[in-house]
Amino acid sequence: MNHVIKYFLQIIFIRVPKKKNRNGGQVIFISYRAIIPLINSSEKEQSMLICKLIHPEIIGTLASCGHFSRILIADGNFPVATMSLTETKKVFLNLMPGIPTVTQVLEALVSAVIFQAAAVVAPPEDQFRTVHAEYRLLLPADIQWEEKERWAFYNDVKSADTALIIATGDTRRFANLLLTLGVRRF
Repeated sequence: MNHVIKYFLQIIFIRVPKKKNRNGGQVIFISYRAIIPLINSSEKEQSMLICKLIHPEIIGTLASCGHFSRILIADGNFPVATMSLTETKKVFLNLMPGIPTVTQVLEALVSAVIFQAAAVVAPPEDQFRTVHAEYRLLLPADIQWEEKERWAFYNDVKSADTALIIATGDTRRFANLLLTLGVRRF
């Protein structure tokens, strides 16, 4: 197990050059890129993650987020380049039409972090709400749910609070999902 822990530390910690403290001694500053729990397991199990999410960029970005940070899981029609701030982290998972879907990405995210609110664009007709029903099944029952007018939704995405946009290949209309991170209770 020691080799796994050593490897884990090499991946997660960013080493910063040594600096001198007031007393002349050297201090090593270590900055966390991600906090990923180790499985308390036997040598046979090799996975270090206890959640379904394994994408390193997404894990790292989520680890740097805080309470009220927002994550957009965008469908294949969302204009990522023009409806986001340049400093917002973007991860393009849109491999081909329909792969992956927003629902598939949501399933991975809910296994890793806690969400307190979710917002979608209010569809003009009820037939488009079936995708939203899928999301509600995966999200906590007490989550704050909001349907927003399209331009109000886009303005929320363009906010500095949006830390991450994950582009999917979802071809369903009105499939964008804007999530707000909640608080982990210790």
